[in-house]
Amino acid sequence: MKTPKFRDEVQVFQIPYGEPEWFQFRTTGIAGYAGGIGASESGKLLGMDHHSPCLPELFAHKIGYEVPKEWSNIAVEKGKALEPLVKEVWCYWKGNAEEENIEALKSYNRSQKDSGVQKIRTYSDFGHYLVNPKYPFLFCSLDGVIDDGNPTCDGEILEFAAPLEAKTISYWAAQQWEHRIPPKYGVQVDQQMCITGSVYAELVMWEDGVVRVYKFYANQNSRAMLLETAYQFWQRVLKARELHRQISQYGGDINAQNQIWGEIQKLEPAPDGSEAYMKYMRERNNGVDVVKGKPRHYRYALGYKKVHALENVIKEIKQMYRNQIYKDLRDENALGFDFGKEGKVSQGKTFTVTVKPTPDEQQIKKMALELISKL
Repeated sequence: MKTPKFRDEVQVFQIPYGEPEWFQFRTTGIAGYAGGIGASESGKLLGMDHHSPCLPELFAHKIGYEVPKEWSNIAVEKGKALEPLVKEVWCYWKGNAEEENIEALKSYNRSQKDSGVQKIRTYSDFGHYLVNPKYPFLFCSLDGVIDDGNPTCDGEILEFAAPLEAKTISYWAAQQWEHRIPPKYGVQVDQQMCITGSVYAELVMWEDGVVRVYKFYANQNSRAMLLETAYQFWQRVLKARELHRQISQYGGDINAQNQIWGEIQKLEPAPDGSEAYMKYMRERNNGVDVVKGKPRHYRYALGYKKVHALENVIKEIKQMYRNQIYKDLRDENALGFDFGKEGKVSQGKTFTVTVKPTPDEQQIKKMALELISKL
């Protein structure tokens, strides 16, 4: 298969999906490549993906002292099954980025019966692993490649091939984000552009049958943050790998081995706010007794207690706002409020609020931590 015309020169690793070498490439590396961080994994590094595996588990996979388990669920399998369809529908898409578009689906359906229906744009399948020698600690595989010579969403003609990412999401899940896509998808596309040298990419989203296309342009600030965060994580992985190799040198010297494990644990990513992290740590705790707590243990326990109290207050305030909206709906004899471009409130089987702008969760988190420290 011919390598697409990317802006940057890339290394191509052709490994069949699901083979042992495929998993090894993603974790400890293979001959000719020491491993790295995948585009779908980088969202975890930037705190945008709280699903399993959590960061310490990913860290363990990259070092090699834990082997990742292949897992699946309905959402994953649905995404795999729909991906070819989503990309084909994308070929008939035109319009304004992010807007709901039914015409692409209509054109695709017509094309199944009428060979005369022409595609507006084309893509190529190229699912191999890609590595840019400038950033050897990063890798990606692409759902599709927008062929060079195709128009962008803005009508410009692509001089080089560009990444095409295909995703599926439910209507209710999409409500969580201002632009209806999880931020981790943006990080994934950003890394794909970084590796291929692309200055442009697209994401096509299938939202319960509704097709939306999102355009991405290279952003130097976000790319710099991604590269720095990934590089620092990977340096910790390399140090931990070296320590892990030393364990076997100490044979039956348990004290020496435990000392090395302690050094490895110091390199682990810090705790985050995910349930995946809690589950991972609980599953790997072999403790059998209660031990004397240290001052920092007490500090975290007290912090948890404060947050628990604050959580109850926040829950009450949230319900108060909700109740006020219910009262206003009753007073207006309405089922919802439409704020135009600023969003809407609807009361049906479920209570839904989709208003802009979306609060900055990182800023809110910072404010909450400052408040807790003063309690």
